[in-house]
Amino acid sequence: MNKSLLCLSIATIIGSGPLFAEGNFLGGTLRVTGEYLYLKPTVENNYFVQVSDETAVSNQVVGREVQDQFSYSSGFRAEIGYQLCNKGEVSLGYSHLTSSTSKTVEGEFLSTMLGDDRLGIDYAYYNGTATNYMDVRFKNWGAYYTLDLCSQACCDFSLVLGLEYADIKFNQTALYVDSTDEENATGRVAYTSKTRGLGPMGGFKMSCPLVSFGPDCCHVLQFKGSASGTLYVSRNIGHSTVDILDSNGVIDEQLVDLKRERSSDLMPALNARVGLGYDFSFKCIDASFEVGYQLASYYQAVVRTHFPQDNGASFFSMRKYSNFNLQGLYASGTLKF
Repeated sequence: MNKSLLCLSIATIIGSGPLFAEGNFLGGTLRVTGEYLYLKPTVENNYFVQVSDETAVSNQVVGREVQDQFSYSSGFRAEIGYQLCNKGEVSLGYSHLTSSTSKTVEGEFLSTMLGDDRLGIDYAYYNGTATNYMDVRFKNWGAYYTLDLCSQACCDFSLVLGLEYADIKFNQTALYVDSTDEENATGRVAYTSKTRGLGPMGGFKMSCPLVSFGPDCCHVLQFKGSASGTLYVSRNIGHSTVDILDSNGVIDEQLVDLKRERSSDLMPALNARVGLGYDFSFKCIDASFEVGYQLASYYQAVVRTHFPQDNGASFFSMRKYSNFNLQGLYASGTLKF
């Protein structure tokens, strides 16, 4: 995280160096924005155990499926921009968020929902526990150009064009422990998905003044909104394992060890924000604060290996794609010099 911020700062200083040749920034305006993010990541298809009231008979499928979900986590976004004398603004931005979760289910008739059918035979309607662990790391870099389209008495509209790079890493590990097993063996299923993508971004921003007050109406309360879409050319790699561990946590039997080759694909992403902003000026510095709600979705950004639950197909696998979503609150502060 610190390295990413350092690289962003160095790139910004180098790129904007000529702009500081004159004391008034060549007539432009420097903007610095910092944001606190409180977002909930969502990855689909996190079901890891089936809970039943009794053992099934005659090939019945009974019970309920249990999944694990992320909670809200703290992150941040930093952005620095330069207004080019009525010719738009160029800016650089970086976002970072990490989150983790775990869930344990205990019962007498548990069945694994992950791994291949060989693991499923050993852990079908067993008495014990099932525990799921997940963590995700999200990073996003962006270079943008913002052009004011029109400024009317009611609302201001701006067009935003840019280039974004996204890095999404997802890990999931499920442990199945049969309490009646004398050897205390544990079934373990682990997935790793790494997706990186680069692509063009396009969107818009709007701000509508609601209330103006103070000397010269320099204090303004505004409604703000933005929406954008990005089409990434993405690369995904992953690793899937299914193991039987002994009582010491050492692999006793390895059932699956699959590494996916790098694959290229297109990954669309959508982002939207609505918020309430407060703009004001003091001396020669303009400042603003904003709070609001954010939604983001990255299409099929997480890939896991799926094994058909069939005795004749236990050595075959296929991919299962899941969307990666973010939703929650943000609070930002901006200074303009």
